[in-house]
Amino acid sequence: MTALPPHGIDATASERRFAALVESLDGIVWEADARTLQFSYVSPPAERILGYPVARWLDEPDFWERHIHPDDRAATITPCLTAIREGRAHVLEYRMLAADGHAVWFRDVVTVEVVDGQPTIARGVMVDVTSHRELEAALEREHSRLSGFIEATDLGTWEWNLETGETLFNERLASMLGYTLAELAPVTLATWSALTHPGDLQRANERLERHFAGELPFYDCEMRMRHREGSWIWVHDRGRVTRRAPDGRPLRMVGTHQDITQRRRDEESLRLLSQLARGTTNGVVITDVEGRITWVNEAFTRISGYSFAELAGRVPGEVLQGPGTDPDAIERIGAAVARREPFEEELLNYRRDGRPYWVRISGAPVHDEAGSFAGFMA
Repeated sequence: MTALPPHGIDATASERRFAALVESLDGIVWEADARTLQFSYVSPPAERILGYPVARWLDEPDFWERHIHPDDRAATITPCLTAIREGRAHVLEYRMLAADGHAVWFRDVVTVEVVDGQPTIARGVMVDVTSHRELEAALEREHSRLSGFIEATDLGTWEWNLETGETLFNERLASMLGYTLAELAPVTLATWSALTHPGDLQRANERLERHFAGELPFYDCEMRMRHREGSWIWVHDRGRVTRRAPDGRPLRMVGTHQDITQRRRDEESLRLLSQLARGTTNGVVITDVEGRITWVNEAFTRISGYSFAELAGRVPGEVLQGPGTDPDAIERIGAAVARREPFEEELLNYRRDGRPYWVRISGAPVHDEAGSFAGFMA
């Protein structure tokens, strides 16, 4: 029978288990003289991770320093040596160059043994965190790419923690409403509710509840929000639940705000124009900057015999003019359009069924709010 050490512990078996544990780590366990940083022990995984024989770590006094990535040496060597000399435990992250030239990121957790106030031995575990660092870099690239998209589309963004009520806005969302983020802080659901038009809040909440219940794949709502100056702006609010509890309760939601005030104004102007045009017995046609039809009223379709679907995107003269149309009148209209000037002519047009009819055409250029030419209305 083999005798056991005190307390019944098999020292050899314990050492074997410890050695097996050290060798299974995806990192390098090391021990060094605290004064010279000469390694006295380096675990076998060092050769697998970096490709250098352990003997080089032990035999070459400056092996560690020489193989740290040049860009990381200044921020690694001096802080590490200073901490060891002061007997302080510390953690460093840096790269070392492997035998094949590729860089390996390590998180080096160092402790120092101090005897009679003097550091004697430094021990550490260098954990390979290359995969983690590469993932961080990939996430940073993705974040930068998404940020670029968001900035290019001029979107405000928000995140909502439904458990705490905390809501995060980006700077663009705050500035859209005339504020800075600091002025809105702390941002909660109550902030959003207070800024939303009372006439739109119930509709927005109903759509949120329908999304929470899984009836809608996205939350999507156009609504008014109060600008700091007191006016109302229109925003397209869109979002989606990104995390739910096991019982299906929504926990986190993200979304965007897009300022659509100008679009809503344009739509309202077009609605009023359409209402006015529908109320007249005269035909009305609107063309874009290329002279192609973008809108006609009902009277125009009745007079010409063409539906809007048949006219959309076409040049009026190509559809309505025929063999009896005065070429001089056509030329005068074309010249006025080219100069972007108003015109008035009497012209022989042709219905869809081929029958001719006389019209008096009064045309005028249309400009957008910036003053840029947008087309003609006749």
